[in-house]
Amino acid sequence: MTSGPSLLEFLQTGTLSPLAIGMSRQDVESSLGKPDDVSTSRKPLIWKYGPLQLTFDNARQYALAGIELYTSDLDEPLPAALCDLAADPIWSKDTSVQTIGSHLEPLGIELSPIEHSTYDDRIGLRTGAGVGIYFRSRGALLDKILFYTQRSSGQN
Repeated sequence: MTSGPSLLEFLQTGTLSPLAIGMSRQDVESSLGKPDDVSTSRKPLIWKYGPLQLTFDNARQYALAGIELYTSDLDEPLPAALCDLAADPIWSKDTSVQTIGSHLEPLGIELSPIEHSTYDDRIGLRTGAGVGIYFRSRGALLDKILFYTQRSSGQN
């Protein structure tokens, strides 16, 4: 097992160590440092760290409600606490639906289709833990991986 965070852990549990849904903004900032960018809107509040986007639920005193990783921003650096993700073989703009399946199937991680995605041009799959994996339909290559609490405005 690696010492840093892993995408497999995230896909299995929805936790991207040291991040966990429900954390306070203060705990996130203590773990990752100040964000690169902060949304101008407070509904929801969004912090951006390179390819990582965090959504905070204003109805829950701005507790962490969503974790998203985007392949479109892979050229931007991750916070030091998450830098091990850059070496993860799954985390690539070239990762296909088949690649994800070949990594997850031997581990017993089942994927189900996301039927009502708001992204009509994308293929969506969900793990048993509720983590969404989205692929660009053209070429079916990885676009983003995300996890949200049951009720959050950023989901899908």
